[in-house]
Amino acid sequence: MSGSDAAVTRLWLDALHAIGRPLAHEVKNALNGVSVNLEVVRSRAARPDSPAASVSRFAEAASEQLAVVTELCEAMLDVVRPAAAHGELMPLVGRLAAMLR
Repeated sequence: MSGSDAAVTRLWLDALHAIGRPLAHEVKNALNGVSVNLEVVRSRAARPDSPAASVSRFAEAASEQLAVVTELCEAMLDVVRPAAAHGELMPLVGRLAAMLR
């Protein structure tokens, strides 16, 4: 590997780390939200007299958090996978934007 190749590789790794650290935090937060809301659904649904309406907002919140986790993971996977030889740049830019939000 030449000096310029090593420099480019180092810059790319530094960029991935700069994006990855806060991204990991956001994924962990969203997974925690899914877990907490599903635990509320589980515990309330276990009560024989509990109406379904009592858990709907928690199920909706868990669903929204799962969508966040899915979007972040898909974006991360798109960034770290090798690009296709004739790949488009805009989808990658869109995924980077999703991770940086």
